[in-house]
Amino acid sequence: MVANNDGHMTARAAMPLVAALVLVGCAGRAEPPRPDASAGTAPPVSMIRTPPRLRPGPVIPWRPAPPVRQPPMPTAPGCRGAAMRTELTWQGLHREAVTGTVQLVNGGTVECSLPVSPYPSFELLDERGARLPVMPPVSRPAPPPHPSQVVLRPGGRVTAAVSWLNWCRPAPKAVAIRLPLSKSARPQTSTSAPVAVTPPPCPLPDQPSMGDAKAFTLATPAAGTMYGDATSLDLRLWVPRSVTVGAALHYRATLANRGNWIVPLRPCPNYAVTLNLLGPGGHWTVHHQRRYGLACEGLGRALWPGRQATFELVATVPADARPGRSSLSWTIEGRTGSIGTQTEFRVSRRA
Repeated sequence: MVANNDGHMTARAAMPLVAALVLVGCAGRAEPPRPDASAGTAPPVSMIRTPPRLRPGPVIPWRPAPPVRQPPMPTAPGCRGAAMRTELTWQGLHREAVTGTVQLVNGGTVECSLPVSPYPSFELLDERGARLPVMPPVSRPAPPPHPSQVVLRPGGRVTAAVSWLNWCRPAPKAVAIRLPLSKSARPQTSTSAPVAVTPPPCPLPDQPSMGDAKAFTLATPAAGTMYGDATSLDLRLWVPRSVTVGAALHYRATLANRGNWIVPLRPCPNYAVTLNLLGPGGHWTVHHQRRYGLACEGLGRALWPGRQATFELVATVPADARPGRSSLSWTIEGRTGSIGTQTEFRVSRRA
C-alpha cells in the first residue's frame, strides 16, 4: 500500500479555493472580499527553478540509528533593522483592493537570514507613523509546503505582493509598511517611507479593514538562497499488503524535495514509527512505537530541489498480534514541527 503526507492512498488532492465571503464565529460577520490571485503579483523569480519532475534517487539500506538533538537550522546571522531597507510601491485599486509590492533589502556588508512564511505579517502606518487598524484575513487556506528561511547576500532583496481592503475611516495622506525581521515576541522591524495612496473603498462598513500578503521570493537569482525544513519534503510510504505475526515488517519511506529551496540535512532528521494493531474487542492498540535517526549521511548533507531518496526501514510485528487489519504511522520530525502519514496492512497467521 502507498500513502502520501495526507495519509491518502491516492495523489494529493488539489486545495480548494477560498470563497470571497466567509462567516466568522457566532456573530456571522462577513470577511471582506479578497483580490484575485493576479492582483499585485510579485515577480515570479527565485534562486532555483521549481523542478518539473523528480530525478531518480538512491535507495538507502536500513540502519537503525538513535535519535539526535535537532539544533536550529544553520544559517547566517539574523538580519538586523539597522542594516535592512524596506521599499514600498502602491500599484492602485484592483477589484476593491489596493495592491502593492514590498521589498526587503540587505543593506549590510555580510549575509543575513530572515524567516519566511506563506503568509507574511506586516503593519500599515499613516504618514505620522501611527498604526492603522488593519487586520489579517480571518481565514486562510492551509499552506502548501514552503521554505522557512532565506539567506540574503549583501544588496540582495526579497519581494512580496501586498493587498489592502475595506477602509471605512478618514483617508491617510500616505501609508507605510512595517515588517518584522524575526519570529521572536519582540522582533526588530524595518519600516518603509510613507507613500501616497488612495485607500480602498468601503463595501462592508461593519467589518474591519484587512491586509494580506503573498510569500516573499528572491528578487533575482543572485540575491540569496532559500532553505526549507525537513517538514517541507513530500513523504510517501510503501508497506506490504500482509505481514505474518512475529515477523519483521520491511517497508520504505521516500522523501522528495518538490520545492525550489534547499533542505539541509545536518544532522539527519529524526523519525517516529508506530504500529497500530487490533486488540481485544476490535479496538486499536499501539504495539510498537519507536524513534530513530534517519540514516541520510550519504545524501551530501542536503536534499536539493528535484531530488529524492528512498529509505528501507524495518518494524517488528509482535508474536501475540491479532490477525486482521492494521496500520503503520510514520512521522518525520523537523526543527519546528513534524509531518506524517499512515497506511494500512494486514497481519496474517503463520502458515
